[in-house]
Amino acid sequence: MAHAQSDRTIDQLMAEAAAHRRAGRAADAEPLYRKVLSQAPKHPDALHELGLVVFEQRRADESIDLIRRAMEADATRSDYPFNLGSIFMHLDRRDEAIRAFQRALALRSDFAEAAVNLGTLLAAAGRGAEAVDICRRALTAGRLEVELTYNMAVALQSVRRLDEAAAAYRKVLSLRPDQLTAWNNLGITLQLLQRPQEAEAAYRRLIALQPNAAHAHLNLGEVLRLQGRTQEAIAECRRAVELSPNMADAYYNLGLALRHGGDLDGAVEAYRRAVAIFPDYAIAYNNMGNALKDMGRLSEAIDCFRRAVTLRSDQPDNDSNWMLAIHYSQDYDLPAIIEELKKWNQRRAVPVRKEIRAHTNDRDPHRRLRVGYVSADFRYHACAFFLDPLLRNHDHQSFEIYLYSQLGSPDSITPQFQSYADHWRVTIGKSDDEMAEQIRRDGIDILVDTKLHCSENRLMVFARKPAPIQVSWLGYPGSSGLETMDYRITDRYLEPNGSVYPFAEQPIYLPDCFWSYGLLSEGPPVGPLPALSMGHITFGSLNNFCKINDRTLRVWAAAIHSVPGSRLLVLAPQGSARPRFQEKLQNLGVNGEIVQFIDHLPREVYLSAYNRIDIGLDTLPYNGHTTSLDALWMGVPVVTLPGDTPPGRVGLTHAMNLNLPQLVADSEENFAKTVANLAADLTALARLRESLRQRLEKSPLMDGPGFAKKMEAAYRRVWQEWCQKK
Repeated sequence: MAHAQSDRTIDQLMAEAAAHRRAGRAADAEPLYRKVLSQAPKHPDALHELGLVVFEQRRADESIDLIRRAMEADATRSDYPFNLGSIFMHLDRRDEAIRAFQRALALRSDFAEAAVNLGTLLAAAGRGAEAVDICRRALTAGRLEVELTYNMAVALQSVRRLDEAAAAYRKVLSLRPDQLTAWNNLGITLQLLQRPQEAEAAYRRLIALQPNAAHAHLNLGEVLRLQGRTQEAIAECRRAVELSPNMADAYYNLGLALRHGGDLDGAVEAYRRAVAIFPDYAIAYNNMGNALKDMGRLSEAIDCFRRAVTLRSDQPDNDSNWMLAIHYSQDYDLPAIIEELKKWNQRRAVPVRKEIRAHTNDRDPHRRLRVGYVSADFRYHACAFFLDPLLRNHDHQSFEIYLYSQLGSPDSITPQFQSYADHWRVTIGKSDDEMAEQIRRDGIDILVDTKLHCSENRLMVFARKPAPIQVSWLGYPGSSGLETMDYRITDRYLEPNGSVYPFAEQPIYLPDCFWSYGLLSEGPPVGPLPALSMGHITFGSLNNFCKINDRTLRVWAAAIHSVPGSRLLVLAPQGSARPRFQEKLQNLGVNGEIVQFIDHLPREVYLSAYNRIDIGLDTLPYNGHTTSLDALWMGVPVVTLPGDTPPGRVGLTHAMNLNLPQLVADSEENFAKTVANLAADLTALARLRESLRQRLEKSPLMDGPGFAKKMEAAYRRVWQEWCQKK
């Protein structure tokens, strides 16, 4: 009889405490639960409810202890671990929350609420595949369909199962058309799938539902930018800034759109606003560096790249931008570049050494070799002018060609490159590990990097050494600095004194020159010498503006002074870069009014601009590469001054392969004399102009079949050396 009275008392206490809780009076409920526990110390509901009450009073540790005691007292209750998981989730103790929700689901397989929370946590923890499985199984119970499908979509998106993710988001929206985050995430997913029109429609639907959603305008701006609708993109990004003036991402995307539209000054200012709001915004520093580089403010650009790397050591693109920029800079000589490349290798390559595996390729020295080329430039791009002559002329009986395309947007030229391949592999979106594994499965014998530190490179794939022989070529003549790169293609003019990078790749010296220039389209005919009709010499440089520095301007100014009445045509970005350029020339005694500027132009129009130039002036310490060959094709001789680094000796390679040593100066002082000698005899200069295109065509610089044979001979030689090694 006494036992029954005790149960009723506990029931009454529990009911009274529950009433206080429902009324929001947690402090009044607590002593009642404690009175129950004084009579029944292992009362599971009292332990559990008291745990929830003290959590409401911000006593988390005590709460966790009480609920764990409840779980010990009754191990069959699924709501106990569920609420414990919810507390851990609130405290951002993710791993403990995951274990608690897993226990709740183990006790009750149709516990949809637990599945929703567990799916969220697993996706956030990088365990997307587990999250997908949890949500899919929970959906069979028929409850919380929208929430579970949404979480499954997020998880699918996290593991790059993008088509499935898009379908799941569409299912959510069919059930709940006003689900704002589903519209936003659908847009992001479609953007990743490179379906920009559909992504745009998703963002516009989100804006219709929530017109003042800054992130929707932000995302719409980005997808418009990627479609080339730059002014619309700028307008959407500005709207995002208006709606959320403290959103760093809004300024960042505005910077992207402004740079795309040619407003570099505006882009830099937008990036500065972004990092003022979020000082650790590494990618904003990186892109600010890109804009500053385009403006010719290279020292500031390098500082930005360095800052980006310091903030985000896991972003190799920032690091490559830094390494590329130092090659352009007049502040870095060869020893300084070598030192930075060594440090880069230590930062990037050394940590992935453990992923290198032994190669089991058949060591037959005479068999057909599998050669792979990794590039983002199987399209209308400067590098394509050199890829095409080689790939077009490969001997497919002796070499099986694999093209690994890091190409986001194929164009009309891409099918031509596909036709050169025995095997075409799309690598965009693949992780470094996934791509390295693909190369291993393909059994590649010689893997060729065509980018070095240029944009869209995959050097971290090469750091994993998926092929027994790895070769760098094309992006620029020089070193990647990568310890796993075995060789680099060079020539005796680029590196006349043996290997200048003894710490990295071994040089493969090709006879004559390290590349072959081809034409994807012939371009306009060579026009008459402009000086004959204009009455003055026009010098020109249509190089990347970042190559023009104080040293280059000093040499150019001397050349201009040596030819009275001469003019200068320069490709330069709009904005402050142009008056800054003129001011620097003015300080060197050259009237800034003699300078004419042109913008970046479509290739046919750009080539026609050479018909306004009599003599090309090379840049230092990084010469013109493709642009110099374009100039020569259009009949414009380029006067060069060889430097100490391979990128600064490309002009020498061009001149010597054309048998035109008179275009090469041996000092800054003699640069002006070399220019003056050319300008002094207009008849001879006109004859040279008329002959340059044919001279180029007959030189090794445009001998595609011969170049392919030389490259294949080099591949065979290094392969045979590898076969002999143990």
